[in-house]
Amino acid sequence: MLVILLMQTATGPMDQFAFTHIAPHISKGRTDMMLIITFFGNHLFLIPANLLFLTYLLNKKEKAWAVLLLINSLGGLLLELLIKEVIHRYRPEDSLIPGGVPGWSFPSGHAMMSSLFYGILIYYGYNRFRENWQKRVWALLLVFFILIISFSRIYLRVHYLSDILAGLSAGFAWLVISVWLLNYLKPALKTES
Repeated sequence: MLVILLMQTATGPMDQFAFTHIAPHISKGRTDMMLIITFFGNHLFLIPANLLFLTYLLNKKEKAWAVLLLINSLGGLLLELLIKEVIHRYRPEDSLIPGGVPGWSFPSGHAMMSSLFYGILIYYGYNRFRENWQKRVWALLLVFFILIISFSRIYLRVHYLSDILAGLSAGFAWLVISVWLLNYLKPALKTES
């Protein structure tokens, strides 16, 4: 539905509403803070973070989790690139990032890839922590991190709100599919060990 709406109009009222309500709160200090926050959803951070987590999982001999991480991250990246190439939505004008940001706007790669990486960390923690309060605190912190990274992209005027919502939705959907695929492949992974 969101894709159909985007094909009919470049930006919708929801997108303009977000920019209009953020504009009065823009300041140099907040912009500097958002530039730092947005880095944690950037490929320059997420690629090494995924590789580090993969190394950790392999060292712990957690083969199934390593496979899940690969399906989640690589499959998610391919899905993001495919959607961007199909939609071809231009980015908002007047970016607050010096020099702007190249590439298509829809969906937000930061929102999508953050929801995938931090989402798998939530799932991993949920399966590793023993106490319910630990699971809840871990999940809340990482969900907040996903949302603040996503918000930073709107604040910095490199994505529309609809780009963010699409990125979060696609990321969450792919994470669920990745977990389902892992559960489907688990018997085969156990026989190879």
